Amino acid sequence: ARIQAGRAGQLDGRPASARANLSAVYAALGRHEAAVIEYQQAAELMDPITPELLINLAESLRATGRHEEMRNALTELITRDPSAAAWERLGFANFKLRRYDEALAAFRTAVRIDEDYFPAWNGIGVCLLNRYEFSQKSDAEALREAVSALKRSLQINRRQPQIVQWLIKYG
Repeated sequence: ARIQAGRAGQLDGRPASARANLSAVYAALGRHEAAVIEYQQAAELMDPITPELLINLAESLRATGRHEEMRNALTELITRDPSAAAWERLGFANFKLRRYDEALAAFRTAVRIDEDYFPAWNGIGVCLLNRYEFSQKSDAEALREAVSALKRSLQINRRQPQIVQWLIKYG
């Protein structure tokens, strides 16, 4: 697929779409550094930049540990398409950057958009467990709210063994 996508970029009259396709192939192969380069080049050629390209770019940036750039791509995405997925991914980027209050706010925005978006409930739970741990386990309200968020996530999707383990530990 990589070879065909590369050739399409040379033949296609729409190089932005061909580069986006090649990016997706690189990402699927786990070659996220190459995917980022192709996504960025596709973005330069695309007017307007599609939400799909921005979320895929953000995911490849995540995979390469480039969380500040991930955050920037997601901030741009939210101006175009403020979806629950975009807000949840922004929460993740903020969490990785240790911007915990911003992460929690982004996760909460995601569940306001889609109350059944379980990854955002997980994010809320993790942020609040983090707050609980940072308080030397004295912030009982953070613990209560974290457990509630994680339980809500499990109600939506029961196949989450890590969440079950956290609830056993904290709930």
